[in-house]
Amino acid sequence: MKNLRNISVLLLMLSLSSCFYQQQQQHDLVMAEVIHYNDAHINELHANAVKTHRESYAAFRNLLAKAEKASWVRERGDCCCTGAELDPLSPSPLSKKEFREVVELLSQAQAEPAPRREDMKPEKLASAMWHEETGWQMNLEPAPMIIMPPWADLQIDKLSLQNAKGEELLSISYDFNRKEKGKELNFVKAGWGGVETSYQGCWIELPGDAYSRFQNHPARLRFKKKVDAADKD
Repeated sequence: MKNLRNISVLLLMLSLSSCFYQQQQQHDLVMAEVIHYNDAHINELHANAVKTHRESYAAFRNLLAKAEKASWVRERGDCCCTGAELDPLSPSPLSKKEFREVVELLSQAQAEPAPRREDMKPEKLASAMWHEETGWQMNLEPAPMIIMPPWADLQIDKLSLQNAKGEELLSISYDFNRKEKGKELNFVKAGWGGVETSYQGCWIELPGDAYSRFQNHPARLRFKKKVDAADKD
């Protein structure tokens, strides 16, 4: 009787051990699938981000080359998010000489550093989940809803670079600059398109001297006087 009890215990232990081993095997297979999916997903995100980065900078260069005149302007929208509450400002057009100077400065701009793979933030990733009926399975976390208003990056006070007809091709931010530890960096934001045409943009970096000359260019300083006067009211 004692031997039968020992045998039953041994069989139970073997059964539990076999079950645990199978679960561990299943877990390992699912985890391998999870790791492969996440690596491939992040690689794809990174490749797309680098492609978009390259194309955006190329678009900036192309539009800059097509510009024939420019003005510093305030372009207000119809709500507080797009500058409706700001005082209107008359445009500050650049002379032909000033236009050539500004284009020469902007032509020195380089793209910001390309996105790094480790900085990718996927909207969803895979994970291993235990289900009572089926055991270990790969589970995709639902992607969070991302709501971006169409005017999210529109610039209100800006340098508007236009074609011969006066149609805006490209804009450069007036005071939308990057800072790091409180220090202003030599970046400005270039943008094109609009609410109806899918606004796009990219950060561009000017060499130190070019950035200083751009920020202190006479045409910008004329516009700055208008902005400062309006802000005091």
